[in-house]
Amino acid sequence: MIPLRKFVKIHKVLQTKVARVLTAQITSAIHFIHSKEVFLRDLNSENILICSDGKAKISSFKHSVCAETSQGLHGHFFYQAPEVLSGEICNKTADWFSLGVCLYEMVMTHTPVENHCWRHNIKFRGLDYYGKIVVLLNCTYYIPKVFPEDLKQALGDLLNKVCILISV
Repeated sequence: MIPLRKFVKIHKVLQTKVARVLTAQITSAIHFIHSKEVFLRDLNSENILICSDGKAKISSFKHSVCAETSQGLHGHFFYQAPEVLSGEICNKTADWFSLGVCLYEMVMTHTPVENHCWRHNIKFRGLDYYGKIVVLLNCTYYIPKVFPEDLKQALGDLLNKVCILISV
């Protein structure tokens, strides 16, 4: 088993068919987890494992809670929903946002925030905590025009943001 992040780096850019299959598997797992009243709070490409048979598995429940809502930042910055970053009370929809970031990463090989920082020459690692929050909350989610329409729709739905379509 290898983390999704490493799987993506090895394969460079995943074919959209592979991204769809993995996203469907992760979606099924999230539905099951949510049906048990568990809120993940830290879904990211490091704790989604890809097995040798191609199946995706969620591997970390370190920040999970049995609650309808939660408050506070838990897990990796790049995968957190805006309401989490703003310190608002959030619910399980934050897990769906995180899945959207993972889908974007599967197809683009990096997260939307990494893309935003690269495009705007922002040195994210050099920022303090609040600087990072500002960048994350103001991040533009660029989606190339070459994306298949169903992936654009899925990303828009999962990220719940207006996606800017550009040519890359």
